[in-house]
Amino acid sequence: MIKISKIYIPLVERLIKLDNYEKIKAVVEIGMLGLDFIEEYNLNNSTKLNPQIRQQIEEMNYKITNMVEEKANMKQHYLNEMREIEEKYKNKLDKLRDETYEIKKSNIDNLKREGDRIRKEFFENLKKIEESKNVEISYLKDMIKNNREVFENEKTRELDLLKRESEKMIEELKKENKRFKDKYERLEINSVLKGKPYEDAIEQELKDYFERNNNIYSIENCSNKTGKGDYVITNNYSGIRIMLEAKNMPCVSSTVKEQQPKFYSDLKDKTNNYDGGFIVTMGRVEGKKNYDIEVLDNKVVSFIENYSLNEPEKIYLILEVIHGKIMDLKSQKNLSERQILESQVEIYKRARESYKKVKVSYDSQSELLMKIKDNILEMFKIDVEEYIVDKNKGNKVLSENIVEKIEDFINVERKKNENITKIEITKKIYDEFNDYIELFKTDRKNGVSKQKISKIIKKNYEKDQLIIEMS
Repeated sequence: MIKISKIYIPLVERLIKLDNYEKIKAVVEIGMLGLDFIEEYNLNNSTKLNPQIRQQIEEMNYKITNMVEEKANMKQHYLNEMREIEEKYKNKLDKLRDETYEIKKSNIDNLKREGDRIRKEFFENLKKIEESKNVEISYLKDMIKNNREVFENEKTRELDLLKRESEKMIEELKKENKRFKDKYERLEINSVLKGKPYEDAIEQELKDYFERNNNIYSIENCSNKTGKGDYVITNNYSGIRIMLEAKNMPCVSSTVKEQQPKFYSDLKDKTNNYDGGFIVTMGRVEGKKNYDIEVLDNKVVSFIENYSLNEPEKIYLILEVIHGKIMDLKSQKNLSERQILESQVEIYKRARESYKKVKVSYDSQSELLMKIKDNILEMFKIDVEEYIVDKNKGNKVLSENIVEKIEDFINVERKKNENITKIEITKKIYDEFNDYIELFKTDRKNGVSKQKISKIIKKNYEKDQLIIEMS
C-alpha cells in the first residue's frame, strides 16, 4: 500500500475521479509539457534575468514541479484504485456469474435484469467520474495556459527591461569611453602633463639649490607655452639662457617627434633666443652618452641620464659646464672644436664638388677627399657624409616646425571648444605666435606670415568638413 502525504490527498482525489486512461494520460502530458517549457525557458534566460524575477520564476517552477509530481503520484494512486475497483467488480462479476449459473435454470430473466441494472449502474458511475475528471482537465489546461501567458509576459517584460538597461549601459560606456579618449588625446597633444610630478620635483630642487648658492641662476617654468621647452634657466649675471627638458621615461627616443626632435627644434627656434639646452631624464637618452657635450649651431647641448631626484648638484655642475662653454663661444677666445669641424666640413664639401666637376684631377682630388674625411673621422669620430645629411634634415625640421606647431595648436583649441570660429582661433594664434609673425618681417625662412596662418586655418577646417561629408 502506497502512503500519500496529506498535502497530496486533494489532488489525488481529483485525479481518481478521472475514469478514462486517455484523459489521465492527457493530464500528465500537458503537465510535463508545461514543465519542459519552464525548464527550457529557465535554461535560456536564467543568466539574463535580474535576481528578483529569477527568484519568482524559480518559485513558480518549484510549485509547478511539485504539482507535476503530485499529479504523477495521483496517477499512480488512481491506477491502484482502478485496479482495486476492477478487481472488486471482477470479483463481483465472478460471484454474479456463479450465482447466475446457480439460479440460471429457475430465474434467467431476473438474472438478466439484475445484470443490466448492475452494468447500467457501473457505466453511470464511470460517466460521472469522466465528467468530473473532464472538469479537472479543463481547469488544468486553463491553469497551464495562464501560467504560459504569465511566463511569456514576464519574459517579454524582462527582455524589454534588459534591453533598456543594456542600451543605457552601452550609452554610458560610450560616454565614458569618449571622456577617456578625449582625455588621452589631450594628454598626447599637451605633453606638458606627461611626467609632471617629476618635472615639478626638479623645478623645486633647483629653486632651493639656487637660493642656497647666491641665486646665480633663476628658473622659469615654460611648460604651458608652445615650443619653449619645460624650463629656461637664466644666469643672472651673464644673461645666458639655457633650456631644460625633463623626461620621466625609460628612454628618450631620437625619432619620436615629441622627444629628442622637439628638444632640438625648440632649442633652434630663433624666437626663444636660447644659448644652449640639456635633457634630464629618469632613464637614458637614445644615441647619447651621459654628460655628453655637443655644440650645435653655436648652441651647447648636454644630457643627464638616470637622474632619480635629490641630487641637484649634478644638474648644477652640468649647468656650469654648459655656461662656461657658451661663454667661450661668445667671447671667441678659443677656437672651438665645432668651428674646426665646420671648417673641415667646408673644405670637404669644396673638395667633393671639385671631384665631381674636374675629371682631369680625379686622382689628386680623390686622395684629398679621403684624407679630409679621414681627418674628420680621426679628430671627431664622425662620418662627415652622415653629418651633412643629418644637418640638412635638422634645417628642414626647423623650417617646417612652425607650421606643425600652429596645426597642433589649432587641434588643441578645437578639442577644447568644438564650436570655436575661424575668427576666434585666428586671434588666439596671433597672440600665441606673435614672435614668429614679428620675426617674419626680417627672417622669412624662420618666421611666419599672417597669410600663411590663414591658409593653415582654412585647410584645417576644410579637412573636417570633408570628413563629415564622407561620413
